[in-house]
Amino acid sequence: MIDAFVCTNLVNFTVALQGIGLGGQRRALLLYEPARMATPRLTRVWALPIGIWSLRLLRWLAALRLLHTLHVPHHRFNRRVAQAMRSARATAYLDDGLDTRRQVPRNFNLDGVTGRPAYHTFAEYTTLPDWLARFDVRRGCSLTELARTPQRPPLPLGDVDHVLVESPGLHVADVVSGLALAPARTLIVRHPIAAKRGALPPGCRATEGHAHNLEASLLTSRGKAFYFGETMALVFAALSDVARNNDVFAQLDDAQRANLVGLRWLEVPGGSVAGLYRVAAG
Repeated sequence: MIDAFVCTNLVNFTVALQGIGLGGQRRALLLYEPARMATPRLTRVWALPIGIWSLRLLRWLAALRLLHTLHVPHHRFNRRVAQAMRSARATAYLDDGLDTRRQVPRNFNLDGVTGRPAYHTFAEYTTLPDWLARFDVRRGCSLTELARTPQRPPLPLGDVDHVLVESPGLHVADVVSGLALAPARTLIVRHPIAAKRGALPPGCRATEGHAHNLEASLLTSRGKAFYFGETMALVFAALSDVARNNDVFAQLDDAQRANLVGLRWLEVPGGSVAGLYRVAAG
């Protein structure tokens, strides 16, 4: 018998590795998203990139009743994963990122959840949305583990005062102009998907977000200002020491803000940028 883990990002991989102990109790099959992480090198773990053949293998193992527990982050997969979930002896869930903080999740078919399956998440999540009441929530690791998982260099922040992380809801140009940020001391962390990038304000520097360890950079920063839209990095900053040691801002519309639990919003004096709030330390 083996366990299987489907990890689509570093959030659910961190929960699997640090919260559950991937490969510690039983040998494991890990299916990972190669665009989001390097090939994991772990003992007692067979790591394969997510693809047609690895998903077929997962389905066959489940059909042969060789899987002890199948761990998945959500329900938005193709039919092979759905078939494996139906055939597996047990299914458990890995934190998918922002859905654990949303009043209404985007990636779950809650009508298809049976019994009370395990849902593995972070210790800092003392407040949870109501939909998670149907799960056995297990808080196995800290959010700060996210800063230790990726093997990438930190952001170049030595002479930077303001860092804007491209994400849904954040209008970079409006924030830079509305707050009159000094372009030479402002860094734009670019979204990994080109279609979700905006125009760069004149004079501002930019760097590729996927090339750096954003969470580690946040944790070690002091006295800087960070700006986010709707992104997991916002939650990380608000519920860790980042918001105690720096200024953390979020630009969200009313629906986005109302859908997130466990965050406290403070109005920005002057109101020069629509939808911009300061985030209180959690």
